[in-house]
Amino acid sequence: MLPDREWREGKQREAISTDISYTGPGEAVRALVCGFASPIRQKRLLLMLQAFIDDSGSEPGGKVFVLAGLLSTASQWEQFSDEWAEICGQEPAIADFHMARAYRIKGGYWGDGTLAELTTRRDAKILALAEVVRKYAVVRVSSGVTWRAYEAAARGKVPPEIDSPYFFLFWYIIQAVARWQEDSGRREKVDFIFDDQGKIGITAVSWYPYFLAAFTDQERSILAGTPIFRHDSDVLPLKAADMCAWYLRREITEHAHHVDRGEAYQRHLAMEVLWDLPYAVNGGAKRDHLGGVRRDRLAAAGLSP
Repeated sequence: MLPDREWREGKQREAISTDISYTGPGEAVRALVCGFASPIRQKRLLLMLQAFIDDSGSEPGGKVFVLAGLLSTASQWEQFSDEWAEICGQEPAIADFHMARAYRIKGGYWGDGTLAELTTRRDAKILALAEVVRKYAVVRVSSGVTWRAYEAAARGKVPPEIDSPYFFLFWYIIQAVARWQEDSGRREKVDFIFDDQGKIGITAVSWYPYFLAAFTDQERSILAGTPIFRHDSDVLPLKAADMCAWYLRREITEHAHHVDRGEAYQRHLAMEVLWDLPYAVNGGAKRDHLGGVRRDRLAAAGLSP
């Protein structure tokens, strides 16, 4: 049975923020815990984990739909936000970074010049931002499904309100983080902050008590509260989540393309940096299966793996 309308509308008001302004990049992260008394607020900044999640490939015409993101403490995300903003402010300055546009050479953020010059600017900026992500994030998390698999297995077989891969990936992400917490022996509370998704995001939140009932007691105990939605223009860790989601979708599609053509597949160096982080799966935290290759490339580029 669907949650009643009054309850859903209440969750919508809780999940979406309006008319919020921030005095600095890190202030948006601090604002997420500002409702607590000072001693509790400081403890949550230092100890509580925040998971920032974004999607990529949501258009049905694509091949794969993914949600991906990163976890760290609120205090770490606060520092991350200031450093991310500082790097984006350096030439070539980027007021509102989005990975899909950043990766484009033509029509992206990189100004005028030869193809080699534009590529050098792009790679240097993206790599610097990826290093900031690796510096402050604790673990990455992701879930995904091909559109073909979703259409075959679920389309038209679930209530129309939730007939979207996003709905199911949304809850898988939360469960994967909860089980990573349990399996790794951690007990910190986790706040989930998703990039604003409009109607389907609100619908996913409205089902929160039903999915919560299916979690174990341990999984429920580490969830700080109902997931919320924010805009990445305000909350910069969501831009790091956007970077992870974009790279993950690109890897899935390009790796398959290279395999089909019998070609070797090589990642962008910034992606190697991001993938150096452990990732949360149901069953604990694991390292990337290409870890040896990744560490060799990072070392060759003068970066510490």
